[in-house]
Amino acid sequence: MALVLRGETPCVVCGRALLVDDEIDGFPEFLKPSHPLARFSDAAFHTTCFAGAPERAAVMEVYGRYLAIWAKRPDDLTTAEETAAWAREALKDFE
Repeated sequence: MALVLRGETPCVVCGRALLVDDEIDGFPEFLKPSHPLARFSDAAFHTTCFAGAPERAAVMEVYGRYLAIWAKRPDDLTTAEETAAWAREALKDFE
């Protein structure tokens, strides 16, 4: 999940700072930097901004596909290294 410094971190939708009293959401890093929606990956935003974002449906669709891949990970992965190796292979063609 994105690191958010309230009062400093900008919303990726509107560009205004995410303030202490703002309702915010975000996504973990789930897209390659070259993806057209990469600005939403490992990013935070005002909940209301994202609700009205033109890209919302596309982001939710690709994030759903990402979650579906993660849901298929083996139960016997016991270390961070094993999980990372599995993820590299499972997500190598993910876009």
